[in-house]
Amino acid sequence: MWCRYLFPIPRFDITTSNSVEILFSTLRNCQHYPALDLLLHLETYILSKCFEQWNKSQQMKNVIKDSTIAKINQQSVEAVYYHIQ
Repeated sequence: MWCRYLFPIPRFDITTSNSVEILFSTLRNCQHYPALDLLLHLETYILSKCFEQWNKSQQMKNVIKDSTIAKINQQSVEAVYYHIQ
């Protein structure tokens, strides 16, 4: 199995992958919930993470865009233009 590449001996007598460990860490505080509440909690967690990633990308898009325009304008002012006749 690919998940035994770095750890040939299973931890805690089970073989886990990173995604499974992330899922278990997410459900650690709500393992006592009924099944439907557990699914709702998991859905809320996944959607909140998707929103956080989208929000970060939108914030970075504006920062990169503004700084890029400022740098291009600065380089245009400092540029030396040669006129060949």
